[in-house]
Amino acid sequence: MKLEDDRLTMEIRIKKLLGMSLLALAIYSSCKEEQEVVPEPEEPKPMAAFTVEQVEEDDPFTYNFENESTNFSVVRWEFGDDSSSVEVSPVHTFLKTGTFTVLMRAENNQEYWAQREKIIEIQPDQLMEMDTHPKGSGTLGLAVNTAVNLSEVKWFPGETASGDPVSTERTIDIPVETGKFEYYTLQGKTPKGSVLQITRLLTDLGIVRDVTANGVLSVSRDNDGGPDAGEGSKKLVDNDINSKFLNSGFSGDLWFQLEFYEPVVLGGYTFTSGNDADDRDPLNWRLEDRPFGKKLGSGI
Repeated sequence: MKLEDDRLTMEIRIKKLLGMSLLALAIYSSCKEEQEVVPEPEEPKPMAAFTVEQVEEDDPFTYNFENESTNFSVVRWEFGDDSSSVEVSPVHTFLKTGTFTVLMRAENNQEYWAQREKIIEIQPDQLMEMDTHPKGSGTLGLAVNTAVNLSEVKWFPGETASGDPVSTERTIDIPVETGKFEYYTLQGKTPKGSVLQITRLLTDLGIVRDVTANGVLSVSRDNDGGPDAGEGSKKLVDNDINSKFLNSGFSGDLWFQLEFYEPVVLGGYTFTSGNDADDRDPLNWRLEDRPFGKKLGSGI
């Protein structure tokens, strides 16, 4: 009788345990169903586009950036001058000249993004020039020539705008000794604070214009590495006084020439010797003007 009672007790316990397991399974299954998340519908992908327009004709530094993007919620602009904006269609003023890569990024709520970039070039040589007026007796008149609205003008002797300016007028007279070269720098500032600056090499007759880039250069004997070498013949006309043309084993028969396809009037020329060995500097030279196709210039 006791054995039967034990079996009965075990059956009851098994049934209770089985009931509890089924109940726990039902509860777990119910919780699992409640945790399922229905994914949000996917938004259309953004498309990035914008246009650029100069705001005022006399202000080449300020531009309107019109956003033409679609399917975006936020936008960020990088103007290439360490400034940015989160406006939809900003107006931006560059404070200096140069080449700027403008990047616009459009993003939707699901963090899909698209971007577009454009290049803006603001070159001082295309915006401002010095007008020169030779006045004789070693005096040269200078004047600002620009369509840019300038609120401030400064003139500096030398190749940089350092120290105090010699004048803040739009026209000045400067001394330039006959046969000498003088660098002058002109700096202008707009009412919004944008700065443009040019430097010119001057004589008593006006601005020195470099014509070497327009000629075809040839030499009687080149550097061992050829004209494009680090000290090849192209260094003769690269407008860099810190570079040099080196010809090993020089024996006094070196010449170089520049050929022009149209007549060129030369008002002066300069040679700059190397900075490392004085015994390599030319002792004398001869400049010759020859018809096209014949040797022009020889060094002795």
